[in-house]
Amino acid sequence: MRCIARTKNNSETKRLMIHGEKNGWVHLFYFDGEEEGCGSGDAYERFDVAMEIAKEEFGVTEDDWTHIEEVREHCQQDWVTPTRIKGREVGQPRFGEPNNLELFLDGEWVSLEKVKEIPKIVYKEDLV
Repeated sequence: MRCIARTKNNSETKRLMIHGEKNGWVHLFYFDGEEEGCGSGDAYERFDVAMEIAKEEFGVTEDDWTHIEEVREHCQQDWVTPTRIKGREVGQPRFGEPNNLELFLDGEWVSLEKVKEIPKIVYKEDLV
């Protein structure tokens, strides 16, 4: 399961992402802006612990979370838009190289530097 939420009581962290992996680990990512991009994070052995931290430290309740698409194979788990490091899909990721990310947009992989506009993140409260 993957979800995103805007924070309510933290001036430095603007949004969160929670990702429960099949192996049982739960990642809670912190972002300093609402735009797409990578975030810092912590890993927890239990989902309820990550949810409690989100509530206590950031004011995010269970009802505030927006469910998003699961991570696609070879993709970065802290991006909402399917995003991968070039070469990862063939076992040769280009870590540390400039312009090494690509996004899956309109059915094809596009190098990040060629993307004119990164899709806006949509939360459930934006749909009301």
